[in-house]
Parts: sequence; C-alpha cells; structure tokens
Amino acid sequence: MTKEQLYDKLLNKFEAGQMIVAIEEMAELIQEITKSLRGKIDTSNMLEEYVDVVIMLEQVKKYYGFTDENIEKVKSEKLKRTEQRLLLDVV
Repeated sequence: MTKEQLYDKLLNKFEAGQMIVAIEEMAELIQEITKSLRGKIDTSNMLEEYVDVVIMLEQVKKYYGFTDENIEKVKSEKLKRTEQRLLLDVV
C-alpha cells in the first residue's frame, strides 16, 4: 500500500477524527520542544514526534484539498515577507 492509499483509508475511516489526532501529535511535539528548552532534550523522541507531525500534516493537506502548488505559493510569499522584515530589522 502506498502512502497516499494509506492516507485515503485513514481519512475515509476516521474522517475528521484524524484532524484531532493531528492536533494531539502537534501537542506532543510542542511538549518535546518545551522540554528541550528546559535542558531535557531527547533527540530520538524529538525526531519521532517531528515525524508524527509531518505524517499528520500530509493528512491535513489531503483532508483539506491543499495542493503542492498552493502550499509552495503561500510558503514563497511568507518567506519573502519574512526576508523583507529581516532586512528592515523588524523581525
């Protein structure tokens, strides 16, 4: 089964429930980042949580019908805006 087929099956079976899982996975990554800022970094667990979020973001993308083109366009605009702010020293 391909990654896309797996995502389709998950979204068909759990529908919006997968978005709740996405939120939970993001919260787990937030916890790991917070722990690392307190000096309790576990890079192995951090990587696991990061990958969980990446997987869930791919499902969010599919669930809401975002395309690679949409994502790249908005990402490019946001990076340009950030670059301009950096150059103006407003970040």
